[in-house]
Amino acid sequence: MSAIGSALGGLIDSPGVLTGTMEPGVTSFGPSWQTPASAAEVAPWGWAPLDAEHEIAIVVDPRVHLPNGAPIFARLTYRSALEVAARERARLISREEVQQLQERAGIVGPLVALPDDQIRASAAGPLAQRSGETRQDWDQRLRGAGMTSLAWALHHDGRWWGKVGTWPAGALVARAGKHWIDGAPRGYSFLFGWWDGSRWIQTAPPPGAKSAFHDDQHHDYATTTILVRRRDGGAITSSSGSTAAGSSGSGAGWLLALLLIPGPLTVAALAANWPAVKRLFGARTRRNPPSRYTFRDFKIGQRVASYRDDNPDAFGVVTSKKGGHGARIFVRWRTGLDADRTTPERPSDLVLDR
Repeated sequence: MSAIGSALGGLIDSPGVLTGTMEPGVTSFGPSWQTPASAAEVAPWGWAPLDAEHEIAIVVDPRVHLPNGAPIFARLTYRSALEVAARERARLISREEVQQLQERAGIVGPLVALPDDQIRASAAGPLAQRSGETRQDWDQRLRGAGMTSLAWALHHDGRWWGKVGTWPAGALVARAGKHWIDGAPRGYSFLFGWWDGSRWIQTAPPPGAKSAFHDDQHHDYATTTILVRRRDGGAITSSSGSTAAGSSGSGAGWLLALLLIPGPLTVAALAANWPAVKRLFGARTRRNPPSRYTFRDFKIGQRVASYRDDNPDAFGVVTSKKGGHGARIFVRWRTGLDADRTTPERPSDLVLDR
């Protein structure tokens, strides 16, 4: 049984409240699913003032609606989120603005981290817990099966709306997932926005970090996009130096960049304006998949970043290694969910911070 049918068949037990997005007997969460930039839209409830100069809006995917009538939040990659931001003459929200939003919001949503008890109870067949399998290993296997699926996105949003109930037009609403953050290194992405009740789970990378938790093609059930634009309609610049007129990695970005070159389009004109053209186009950089590094690549004392889906934007130092069957790299974390703890990690869940 697929989880998608039961997810779409969730029940509404009061106006605007969705419940029952998973049922027993789920053997597949379905294929990986994401929102293309071309389908993403600013939410119908619109923009809300964040401060005297800026306003914000969350991006949704109008192709799929929950039973309460709300479109699901868009599941964009970081690269696609940059493209949507450019199209809307906006930029991605910053970490400081996420914190500011939480302080000023009239409505604060829940942290919905998956898998939850409902997903575990629904898992059957190949998704059921195996004999001798630890809860941590089972959860990680479930994440591998459902992390980027539409079923998990629907379940996340259903639980979120079940707590929040409504999003009034013009209202500041905080913690609708974990958000793509402005200013990531080229080819990478930053996430921020999960609050566990006492602290932020995702923290800023250490000074000089050249890698991040995810590359710019990642997306999952909880990654959402909040845009920031000027209230006066003026141009806005991201911390990476790109302007809202650009597009990351798309043909539209090249076309717009070329149209902005003053005068006849000649080789000389292109060369003279190359920095601006390149900035507007955005970077086409290599991906950095979790499988890039093996056990032998990690040395004691090296700085590493986490690829573990429940330890986002985490950085630490290798303290020891254990080879053989079930090889593990022991990391003392400096930031992230396991800050100030040493945990055994699979080599595939780590990336070297070079």
